[in-house]
Amino acid sequence: MLPAASARTGQFELQFHVGDHFKAADALSDVVPVRFAIADATQHYHVPMLCAPWFFSTYRGS
Repeated sequence: MLPAASARTGQFELQFHVGDHFKAADALSDVVPVRFAIADATQHYHVPMLCAPWFFSTYRGS
């Protein structure tokens, strides 16, 4: 998503637009924002998200 040369420290937000994917009338979320901080721009980061129409979970990947 971001070239290594452009990496920087700071606060960021990813928005996962899941509503169109699930299209369930009783789905929990349309957009899931994930806010995170990068303290060391030389590290490799993954921000995986597990989701279903009624739940979502995220964590710092390896």
